[in-house]
Amino acid sequence: MNVRNIDITTSPLSPDRTRVRADEICDDTALPPEEYWIDVTSVFSDRLNTSGNAWLVLLLPLAVTLGESLTIDKAVDRELLINLHELMHVWRLWYNLKPVRIEVEVQDHHIQPSSGATAALFSGGVDAWFTLLTHNDGRKEADSFSIDDLLCIWGLDVRLAKADEFRAL
Repeated sequence: MNVRNIDITTSPLSPDRTRVRADEICDDTALPPEEYWIDVTSVFSDRLNTSGNAWLVLLLPLAVTLGESLTIDKAVDRELLINLHELMHVWRLWYNLKPVRIEVEVQDHHIQPSSGATAALFSGGVDAWFTLLTHNDGRKEADSFSIDDLLCIWGLDVRLAKADEFRAL
């Protein structure tokens, strides 16, 4: 599977929207080429880029399901690539899907401390506590940051009909 021609344009749906798009061609010639795109209001257009990151995340599940290697003609972040290799091993254990080769240019992208506050989603579960405790443990590693606020959204983990459970959380 090849992803190419990544670009940013004005959306044909509306002049106040911006589109980031890419072409995808499968190795299996029985599958037609596809165009994938994501539109955002133009207010957020400065946050779009032509890196391969979004396309790697979007199309890796399809590539693994089809058993095709994934080639992207734009650079991706090293940490993302490392984490997606780990995710493919999880998929192998959970779904018996074999990891595929990912062919991309790797870009080192160092996390810069934010000038604003950092929030984390918090459900009260094991993963939420792990995130909170590992990022607020006092260590000052290069990829470490402190969490200032916890965001708990009623309706995601606790149904809206269960107000008492949400209050307890």
